[in-house]
Amino acid sequence: MNEEEIFFAKGDRIVGTGMTDGVDITGLVGTVVDVQTDSVGVRFDEKYTGFHTLAGKVEFGHGYWCEKDTIQHLVDTPAVEFDAPSVMDLYG
Repeated sequence: MNEEEIFFAKGDRIVGTGMTDGVDITGLVGTVVDVQTDSVGVRFDEKYTGFHTLAGKVEFGHGYWCEKDTIQHLVDTPAVEFDAPSVMDLYG
């Protein structure tokens, strides 16, 4: 394991720092909602075209899977609370 590897946890506040899967997320701010081996599911504060629901974890247009090296932790930033979307919000 790389000793410089940065770990993310559900609830961490992050900011985008580059391109992930062909999308420039530089400066976009969000909250980690899921952590996988190679990527992090982020609920971004603002809605963006092309973003999705992270398989129903967040509202449509707010979710995106980000490569770990394209996000970094925000310091001294309070968490943003949000309610998980209902089925009607997702497909209604």
